[in-house]
Amino acid sequence: YYRVFYCRRSREINLSDLFGSTGSHSSRILLEGEPGGGKSTLVQKLAYEWSTGSCGELCGARCIHSFRAVIHLHSSAFCGQESFIAVVQDVLLPKDMKVDKSELQRLVQDENTLILVDAYDEILGKDQNLLLDLVQGKICRKTTVLATSRPSYFDTDLLKCFDATFQVMGYNTQQVQQYVERYAEHTGAQLQPLLDKIKMNEVMDVWHNPLNLFISCLLTSETHQAADTRTGLYQQILEFSETKAAERMKVSCKEVEVCYLRPLFKVSFKSLDKGRTVLVEIDFQRLKCDAEKISQVGFITKQVVLDGIRRKVHYTFCHFTLLEFLAAKHVQLMSSKVRKRWLHSISNRSSSFLAFVYGLLAKDLASLVQMTAIAIKQSGFARSNGDLMMYLICELSHVPDEVAELLVKNRSSLFECFNEPYTFYQGLATICNLRGLQPKSFTVKFWLGKNVTEKQKYLMQQLVHCRDVHSVTLMSVICEDFVCLKECLSCLRAGQENSYVRDVAIQNWPDECGEVSEATEGHEDFPIGPLMEGMRLNLCESKDILRTFLKAALGKPLLTFSLRHVHCMFDCKSFDLLIEVLENSLLQKVFIGPINCDGSFCIDRLFFRLASL
Repeated sequence: YYRVFYCRRSREINLSDLFGSTGSHSSRILLEGEPGGGKSTLVQKLAYEWSTGSCGELCGARCIHSFRAVIHLHSSAFCGQESFIAVVQDVLLPKDMKVDKSELQRLVQDENTLILVDAYDEILGKDQNLLLDLVQGKICRKTTVLATSRPSYFDTDLLKCFDATFQVMGYNTQQVQQYVERYAEHTGAQLQPLLDKIKMNEVMDVWHNPLNLFISCLLTSETHQAADTRTGLYQQILEFSETKAAERMKVSCKEVEVCYLRPLFKVSFKSLDKGRTVLVEIDFQRLKCDAEKISQVGFITKQVVLDGIRRKVHYTFCHFTLLEFLAAKHVQLMSSKVRKRWLHSISNRSSSFLAFVYGLLAKDLASLVQMTAIAIKQSGFARSNGDLMMYLICELSHVPDEVAELLVKNRSSLFECFNEPYTFYQGLATICNLRGLQPKSFTVKFWLGKNVTEKQKYLMQQLVHCRDVHSVTLMSVICEDFVCLKECLSCLRAGQENSYVRDVAIQNWPDECGEVSEATEGHEDFPIGPLMEGMRLNLCESKDILRTFLKAALGKPLLTFSLRHVHCMFDCKSFDLLIEVLENSLLQKVFIGPINCDGSFCIDRLFFRLASL
């Protein structure tokens, strides 16, 4: 089920191509993915595959089996360490094992050594220095390093240290349904409520995430209820665990909440605030609570570490996302005054954590409106800020009118969509379909890869109902398929009576598009309806696309028509079609040029038509 996207080449790759993409033996590779998206499992899978076998002659490129050694570490292993050799010795080797340091030094300098570092984003401050040296190539320069992280964690300068960036993509809709069906078959669980919700809304980000889907299956089999937001899902986990803990400890649920959960919320919040993912006993002693009993509730695991003759007790969270949710619960329980002050500091918080806070405040309208206003002011709908509002809005089952008015009023005039996570598309679809007292039009630009993704198709189908959509741009990145363009126009129902999408721009289409046969020429080549109001073709090198575009424009009540930077040669037939399009008396805006022709056409015919508009 693993789907890995190569960002530089804008395409999905096989897992076997992960290390052959950079073209060099020593490289730095970044693997990004949403929380719970499977980054850690993928890294474990790579280490396991290396340890268990080889693809032998089947391997034609550099793969996991081509490495002489694989060192698998979690970022927390770097805390308090002064050298990479010390990390390997302390974490991976037995205390009584005598290993020559010079041997280790040769190992970590070998170009056939792979270092896997999981959860780079979970280590902060001074503890990050050694890891930073590793990524920048200041140490272990010849080795290959693969680091995992959540999206948008690295700044631009640090991203330059990586030779290749990949994204771990969530399950697609077919895989989601297969997973639930297989889980039900394997466990005998009744999961029909979950399957029904999945079929109703196929791009719910909560289910395309592998971790969340597993939890959804587990909880649905126990409670026969399926949450449709990430916050709702983790709230279900909390309530289920609270009930089970009360039964085990023979106390009331109220006592579990007050005596054990609320102190855990506070400790989690402080831990997240300081960038720590491991708790120690002093954290609980400061709150005068029993760490041992809190661990029995089920959210943290006790670990005993022997350091010489000293015994240290650590408490770790089951998953970093759970830490974020528990910390968000503390924000929910803050007084209005304290929370209002805290909300003004959200600019440096992760979008995943803030989304939990937003979802938990859903029933507190005043706080919800306040957080919406602050989020818009600090990050708006800018891609550079991680599309914060897209994450937040996905946590609401219903958008209150007061929140909708704020979003519509401040909505961007342009949204660009390429390979963002499912959350982005789900959130954008919600925001685009909101109607305020002062409607504000917007344009959506799709950057199309080799194929149209199901996420993009989902948003296109949602735009059909958006009254405020002004225009849709279909921009080819590496897409060279004429069928792909037709598929997009079909999803948008462009120019149809049952669609508000009536202005479309086609941009950057290469000459390699599939040819249009004479047998299929006609208006049906582009599925564009009779109510089209605007058509634009920019940066086109394909004469087949040009001719089909012009034929589709004939007879449409166009108000706007544009041909810009059409680099393919205009033949006589295309020129005649252009003149015929310009005979439309409804046209108000026309943009033409530069166009490529051999001078044999009567260019004065074009000028005459333009002057007659």
